[in-house]
Amino acid sequence: MAILIGSVVVLIGWAVMVFTWRVVYQNRIQTAAQTTAFNVVQMIEEDVMRSALIEVPDPDYPSVPSIQVRIPFGNTTRRRAYRLVGGNLVAQYKDEGVGPYTAFSGIGGMAFAFVNSPTNTVVRTTCTMNVGGATIQITSSAYRRN
Repeated sequence: MAILIGSVVVLIGWAVMVFTWRVVYQNRIQTAAQTTAFNVVQMIEEDVMRSALIEVPDPDYPSVPSIQVRIPFGNTTRRRAYRLVGGNLVAQYKDEGVGPYTAFSGIGGMAFAFVNSPTNTVVRTTCTMNVGGATIQITSSAYRRN
């Protein structure tokens, strides 16, 4: 009888441990996805805030979710662009000879939209990721300051 009770207690303890491990694992991958989505939005936000002109979508890639900003540099501007291609956020610093390169991967969706037409000085950026049975979505708005 003692062996039976001990076996049941061990079995219950093992089941609780497995359940806890699964929950912790899901929380870890969801936290990593949330961090990635936040970093995606923040990287684009920083360029939007420094820009003199914002173009949604990027004129070179109008068929995919994309954005191009023109950042003042001396007497000229430098174009920086971001677009979603096959789950990857592709960044390109067009006038600086950098890219295109994959800045982040595993992204389920991106959206760029002007918040205040017709001046087009505020852009809402949304990054969506689907991981661990959850949809992680980070949205932020950035104001063009130049």
